[in-house]
Amino acid sequence: MSQCPRYLAIDVLCQWQQSEQPIDALLEPRLPTVADHRDRNLLKALVYGVLRQRGAIDWVLGRLSSTPLPRLNPAVLQALRVGAYQILWLDRVPTAAAIHATVEAVKKMGQPRWLTGFVNGVLRNLGRRSQEFVAELS
Repeated sequence: MSQCPRYLAIDVLCQWQQSEQPIDALLEPRLPTVADHRDRNLLKALVYGVLRQRGAIDWVLGRLSSTPLPRLNPAVLQALRVGAYQILWLDRVPTAAAIHATVEAVKKMGQPRWLTGFVNGVLRNLGRRSQEFVAELS
């Protein structure tokens, strides 16, 4: 069964944050579970992109989230980072698709409905204001 690249990216980032193992050691075993090569490339782009841009992503999310980032559930924080990375840096992924797929990944993780709503709200707000943030980050 093929796995969703966003779900896997969130999971890999959560495990990396908890274990501090090398990211490649966590990511490589997951790649064969993704059937399509484009989805494997997306998974790698999401994981490495979030790590590379984490400071900028957290700055943006800190301005949009009503809850301080350190207080967020780790899976929710990683989901927000994955969604924000797609919106701000992946031109080929439409904003609506990035938001929808990220929220679906959060649902698949079994998070409560209010948390999926929180992720949806923060990412939709980012989608509306993305040009403003891209300009500030440039």
